[in-house]
Amino acid sequence: IFMAIEGSQEKALPVKEIYAWIVQHFPYFKTAPTGWKNSVRHNLSLNKSFVKVEKAPVCIHLLGKFLGI
Repeated sequence: IFMAIEGSQEKALPVKEIYAWIVQHFPYFKTAPTGWKNSVRHNLSLNKSFVKVEKAPVCIHLLGKFLGI
């Protein structure tokens, strides 16, 4: 998760883009049961290294993004 966020230009990604990054960089997840997505969401919500970034008025694309601190 950290690698995906840190590799993004804005240092923040929507959950869907985190999933896509993981699938692209770790081919196992292309065919793995979808339970791993629950693990990603669980880590984003409970790990204090990640915070939700609220929608900025001029940056609509930031809605629902997470940022690694």
